[in-house]
Amino acid sequence: MIGCIEGERDLVRKTWSCEMWLPSDHQVSNAARTPEEVAFLRAVEFSDVTAVRRLLGDNPHLNVDAIDALGRTALRLAVRNENRELVEMLLERCSSQNIHEAALQAISEDHTSIAEQILRHGNYLELCRKRHRLGDVDGFFKTEVESQFSTDITPLNLAAQKNNYAIVQLLLLRGDSIQKPHKFSCGCVECRNRMKFDQLRMANFRLNAYRGLASEAYISLSSEDPFLTAFQLAKELRTLSNEEKHFKKEYKDLANNLSNYLVSLLDKVWTQSELEVVLNKDESAEADKNENLSRLRMAIDQREKKFVAHPSVQQHVVRIWHQGLDVLDTDRLLVRLACLTGLVLVYPFMAIAHLMCPDFKRTKLAKQPMVKFMGNTISFFFFLLLIILSSTESMNRVSNNITLNTQYKEIAEHYQDYRKALGSDIVTFGEDFPLRPREPTMVEFLITIWIAGMLVQELQQIVDVGAGKHFHDLFNVLDFCLLVVYTSVFVLVYWTMHKSKLAISELQGKNVTMLLADGKGTLLHLYWLNEDRLRWDPMDPINIAESLFALANILSFTRICYLLPANESLGPMQISLGRMINDILQFVVFLCIAMVAFIVSLRNLYSFYTEDAQGSKRADAAFKKGELDALDSPDKYYETGQVAKDTGNVIAAVYHIAIILVLFNLLIAMMARSFEKTLWDVDCEWKFARTLLYMEFISPGRVLPVPLNLLELLRDFIHWLVQCARRPPAGTQESPVKPAPRERRLAYYNITQDIQAMSKESGLDFGELSQSSHSASVSDRIYKDTIQILVHRYIFDIQREMEVGADDANVLRQTITCTKAELVEMMESKVNQPRSYRRSSRWRSPRPLSLAEQRTVAAVRGSET
Repeated sequence: MIGCIEGERDLVRKTWSCEMWLPSDHQVSNAARTPEEVAFLRAVEFSDVTAVRRLLGDNPHLNVDAIDALGRTALRLAVRNENRELVEMLLERCSSQNIHEAALQAISEDHTSIAEQILRHGNYLELCRKRHRLGDVDGFFKTEVESQFSTDITPLNLAAQKNNYAIVQLLLLRGDSIQKPHKFSCGCVECRNRMKFDQLRMANFRLNAYRGLASEAYISLSSEDPFLTAFQLAKELRTLSNEEKHFKKEYKDLANNLSNYLVSLLDKVWTQSELEVVLNKDESAEADKNENLSRLRMAIDQREKKFVAHPSVQQHVVRIWHQGLDVLDTDRLLVRLACLTGLVLVYPFMAIAHLMCPDFKRTKLAKQPMVKFMGNTISFFFFLLLIILSSTESMNRVSNNITLNTQYKEIAEHYQDYRKALGSDIVTFGEDFPLRPREPTMVEFLITIWIAGMLVQELQQIVDVGAGKHFHDLFNVLDFCLLVVYTSVFVLVYWTMHKSKLAISELQGKNVTMLLADGKGTLLHLYWLNEDRLRWDPMDPINIAESLFALANILSFTRICYLLPANESLGPMQISLGRMINDILQFVVFLCIAMVAFIVSLRNLYSFYTEDAQGSKRADAAFKKGELDALDSPDKYYETGQVAKDTGNVIAAVYHIAIILVLFNLLIAMMARSFEKTLWDVDCEWKFARTLLYMEFISPGRVLPVPLNLLELLRDFIHWLVQCARRPPAGTQESPVKPAPRERRLAYYNITQDIQAMSKESGLDFGELSQSSHSASVSDRIYKDTIQILVHRYIFDIQREMEVGADDANVLRQTITCTKAELVEMMESKVNQPRSYRRSSRWRSPRPLSLAEQRTVAAVRGSET
């Protein structure tokens, strides 16, 4: 307590001494204050209600808007001290500007009762009505500089930023709202005028508006669907962060706060039925549509990774993934391996049964997400096996037994006569040559079927979700490039086979005279028959096809990374590798800049010495393992080239230092940083990647993998033709809407009872803000009531946390106020004593505060603010 008194004494001394450092206008106002105003302000500061009432009664014309040495009005001092009686007395006599400032101060200092008192006062309500009549809603064009708050800050905006639920609810029930700013690129007249008036104020105005809109309190109390509002607002803020570059960090922080708010709401989900209601909400879905996970898809599209990786969401997704196969969700490895082996062996029969009878009850297992994933995995690995077989088959493709002489003797005889007539210099194919294949092998035929199935599957996905959304995923882009390359390969291969068949048909039945008369056409036909690659043109279609096929094979094997997130060990490793690849790409940019700089400089340096063979290698020697003696000038240029030699050696040394010591160490540091960063959120990243994989198979669509999807497509096409033939005539009445399932009706009644049971635990009335329509469907009512109870739980926990230290803070604040009043009286008595007495030994300057006392004073000042 002694430390607190000494610290407060020091604080009062500093407060008095700061008057000489105030601006000149404050000094003038201090000098112009009357003694009654000084006494009035001091009485208000120390909450002396009796003295204030006496001064107001004795001085009817007392200026209650006078300011003290620190620019504070009496109303602001009363608000700071949370004296409701003084605030009520001063509200009747203060100006409208001071009332507005006091309301903002009370909200800013979290004095909820004082803020409600001001906001409910008649003078403040009259001020609001006047501002609405004048059309001054946001106060953007005001030029006041004396206020401690921005002119565009409204009580609702400030209360929302402070997450003061009581004040936000009070103002929302009154009809107030926060207007959403126009788009950043908006070119309307209002936006142009505001930009001309003050660009910085316009940027701050937009930022303050979004701070209020992104508040948990404002969204919880004003939105009928907080999840949807938070999703949309977070997406808008992330887009705005890329446009408003100067406030990029602030907008990203707001978006991250909304992500945390979504997670906090999910924490309040206690039952499986509530979770299904939240995740399955879809504005365009039918009332009875269940397990569509529309809200989860929205979170995935907007990259809300914390929401997707939430334990409740993951539990629900995994439950759907193993639906019907719960035995695979066990920890016993042998049991899982046995079940997977059995499914692999049974899957071909299961696929055929589903193809024949898709609606049969016993084939329903083929529609399960995990079974579809297993089928696609088997199909993909079988495709990789075909690629491996194709590579081994191409090594033995050329056969000396399949030649022109052995297969087509008549054409071979005419060819020999044709070759003798023109000479071997013109006809360079030799006496006999192997023939190109004119029919695909079994492996090539199977690969072609797989490519066709993959192409149909890719087109179906593009039609279902749209091209923009489909190509937003990197793996889909990789698939599309892979299919383009494979399609090009087999188009070239089959086109070459067609040309070979056409050449055979053209050469059959022609004698030497006809072959000679055909001219270059005969040579071209013989070219398409020849399998000898030494006689081929470098740009032969088969050469191009084989090059593209090699690149496509690499892409096919890298496609295995798409399946890795399903594994708990390999999935996180892939996340780390992906981030390191980004670092490597950034490193390549710096490496190319350094390489180009040194190559250009060395080329310019040795351009004079490129006439001799040795000199042409000097510029390249610095970038290879060769000896640096290659940088030396030849003998005839020894004297004149000494400077070039020394400069080249220096450049080569700097190059090796920059590349080896600097850039490679930079790459190591970047990769280490990325790895450490990944460790913090690797679990969230992996769960998000796994959910992306799971949702592709959970979504309704094609059941059978490639290439069985071709048969499935053919079956559906035939079924569509049959349905078109059996279509009922126009004017037939539609079937009545089915009632909601019994489970949903029971869920609605249970949720309603829960809301009524918990309504007494919080002072907030949600019924006034959200009212369900009697004509709404049962599904909509279930969702609205579920959201209402989740918000109710969330606000109840927030209020309970805020009330933990409220009583202790009030006691400490009252103690500080009393202590300050005693200190002021003591200091005044010391100052009014004679000068000689003050210089006596009885007057001692305060001793230095100890460390513990300094911490106590700091805590007291912090509690005041």
